[in-house]
Amino acid sequence: MRALLGFMLCWLSLLRADAQPAKSKVIYLKVLNAQELSTQRVYVGQVLAVQYQILLFSQAKFLGAELERGPNAKELKRLNFTPPWEAQEDGSLRATYLYKVMGTHAVIPGLKASAFVESEGYLDSASVPSIPLSVVDLAAHPGYVGVVAQNFNIVGYKAKEYDSTHNIVVFEIEAKGANLEDLKITGGMKQGFESAHFAPNSAHGIYYCIVPKSWRELSFNYFSLQNGQFQEVHFAITPMEETVSTQSNLKPKNNFLLFSNFVLLFFILLALVLSFLTPYKKSALGVAVVLVGVLLWNVFFTYRSAILLANRAIKILPTENSTLLDTPKQALKVEIIGAHGGYYKIMTVDEKIGWVKKSDVE
Repeated sequence: MRALLGFMLCWLSLLRADAQPAKSKVIYLKVLNAQELSTQRVYVGQVLAVQYQILLFSQAKFLGAELERGPNAKELKRLNFTPPWEAQEDGSLRATYLYKVMGTHAVIPGLKASAFVESEGYLDSASVPSIPLSVVDLAAHPGYVGVVAQNFNIVGYKAKEYDSTHNIVVFEIEAKGANLEDLKITGGMKQGFESAHFAPNSAHGIYYCIVPKSWRELSFNYFSLQNGQFQEVHFAITPMEETVSTQSNLKPKNNFLLFSNFVLLFFILLALVLSFLTPYKKSALGVAVVLVGVLLWNVFFTYRSAILLANRAIKILPTENSTLLDTPKQALKVEIIGAHGGYYKIMTVDEKIGWVKKSDVE
């Protein structure tokens, strides 16, 4: 009897369940470039764009999306943490998640999105699985500087003697779809970006590298994503007396100062001649005296000697975050050849040029 009663209760509960209307699916999630990501080779350092699309039905309201689990930071680095979901003309929503490939076992994590049907008071969700990537590490290629790029251009470059055994090379780069921040030239004694802007779509920067004087050219390779092969960049290292972009006249000739002194000398002679030919002798002599004073200032005080205190930083640019050129252990005798803000531009006895804080000089 008890068994019969249990069977009837079970049957009634099934009937009630069948009577409940089935919840309709109101959100669909899709990776638009899933085929490309799962089949094509990618490279360590490459920036990937994962494009998602959401479709909503029955007046559902989109609540948000989140990764099912965070990526392994050693293999994949997430670049944008709150990508916007933008409405499209067809009523769908789209967002692009950016990742940088860090290792050969990188996996795009799965994503889950949720929506709410207010009229029926229930939640719905959709998800897409993780996508393993086929990653190639290019580090073993000779001359490779660690950069993969859709486009990579050297805009300009200059070279200058750094010391008795090294030259400093400075060059400007423009790149698109590149991990420009990873640039590293093998064999460079000291190197880095002096100023830069890194973004997946467009990056640019001024790079310096101190190299042995035995190097007659700078040559390196980056990997072109557009061509699918290594591209060589090379240019001759010819030390010049002209300006190097980051240091603004590494060994200035100051032609303008020389020209201005000739002009002053001309006006001094003119004032002296006028003092004999015009009745305004005192005025002409006064002008001549003032001009002689300016000329003497230019000659004796434009470059003045000073002492750079020990353990003070000499930088490439007059900014707080500029790259260090040197930090002398002993006090140095220097020439002050310019100024900008709170910095002096100085030249050492061995003709190294850099910027130091005014407070570090006495």
